[in-house]
Amino acid sequence: MLEDGEIISYAFVAFAFIDATTAFIVAKWMLKSTIPLVSLGERMDRYAQVSLLRFAMLVSGALLLMVALYLSGDYRLALAYGVYLLFFLSAWPTRSRLCAELKLKENEREVVYGR
Repeated sequence: MLEDGEIISYAFVAFAFIDATTAFIVAKWMLKSTIPLVSLGERMDRYAQVSLLRFAMLVSGALLLMVALYLSGDYRLALAYGVYLLFFLSAWPTRSRLCAELKLKENEREVVYGR
């Protein structure tokens, strides 16, 4: 049987990973409305806002896991936190990610890459 502390720990982990999944889904949904905008500058500004929101959601899950790790001291939560950091790193904005998520044309890609 699971003890009360383990149940709470698993609930923290589940909530953190649901939060991460939600962050990616919400970001993708918000970026769909960004693609039709005419100006590259407007799309990049909107992408920056969406990225900040995505990171805010991911940070909340990371903080939740850190608090759970601190309160319980369970090494499995440290492992879950490490896996969660991979989610965090996969969301890191890069030029190639910006081009892919905004579905930029070749001439717009050149502007982003500074060629």
